[in-house]
Amino acid sequence: MTGPNSLTLNDGKAGMEGLDKDRINRIIREASKGSKFFQHAEKKEKELADKVEKMLEERKRITDQMISRSEVELDSVISRLEASRDMSRDIVHVDMDAFYAAVEMRDDPALRDVPMAVGSSSMLSTSNYIARKHGVRAAMPGFIARKLCPGLVIVPGNHDKYREVSGKVMAVIAKYTDKFSAASLDEVYIDMTDVVRSRTLRAQECPEHSTATDQGRSSEDKETNKEVEVQPKAEDTIHTQKPKDIRDCWCNRESVVSNLVRNMRGDIQQATQLTASAGISCNSFLSKVCSDLNKPNGQYQLPHSRDVVLDFVAQLDIKKVLILPHHNHSLVMSL
Repeated sequence: MTGPNSLTLNDGKAGMEGLDKDRINRIIREASKGSKFFQHAEKKEKELADKVEKMLEERKRITDQMISRSEVELDSVISRLEASRDMSRDIVHVDMDAFYAAVEMRDDPALRDVPMAVGSSSMLSTSNYIARKHGVRAAMPGFIARKLCPGLVIVPGNHDKYREVSGKVMAVIAKYTDKFSAASLDEVYIDMTDVVRSRTLRAQECPEHSTATDQGRSSEDKETNKEVEVQPKAEDTIHTQKPKDIRDCWCNRESVVSNLVRNMRGDIQQATQLTASAGISCNSFLSKVCSDLNKPNGQYQLPHSRDVVLDFVAQLDIKKVLILPHHNHSLVMSL
């Protein structure tokens, strides 16, 4: 198969599992030949090859002594990082599902059951989950996408509309806490730590653990927690199974944040008629990774356990760990 290696499917997006990558890559390369996109990819491929060659030459000059010295330095860095590890935070990453495409499908019912994407023949911004099953994804030229999926409907983007919908999402989140930061129109990081602490009851106050369910509870406690009387949905995932007797217990921190995030996602859907997925963990990086693991319209929770976190990270693809662009992943793997 000829052509730049970078002209291959990046199937890291949710909804692109189990595709026939060989067939899709063949179509991508054939459709790209002679285009400016193909020429640009060839140029980048040569630059990458030159960079890899130089780095491999530099690697030959690395001695065993240099490696040993670096290992000692890295051990010191690891020790400092381990000492500063903070498992006390409740960080949430909320990511709207196929946001631009979902907005267009909401506003035009005719788009809901067909493969569609937002963008142009030059480049796509996103695609719906039906189109992703054909290998169509963001950052792909539309003319290639149509070769992969001849029935693809491409609609132009409307960023004013997307900003308006994004504003509604942020307004919902602001009702829960003001400690959030939007990474883009469709994703936001939220520090729920203080909210979770304020909502978590003492064991003797928890209805699941107390025979006198209302004794000892203040009126403020009752008001704070009364709205979250929900059961976990089938699509919500917790990395390790919690004991049954604390699964939805308001004296268990992880249950509290899980229920709050589930309610937040429900409020977002009510306000926008769109679904959101979420990741929950002790830091922003892990939460972003988790938010992609149960899409669409789900959430994935990583418990506040050092051993669980280390096991989780050890099983991640290097692309997830380093959050690499497609070409940089090729660079790392070449070394």
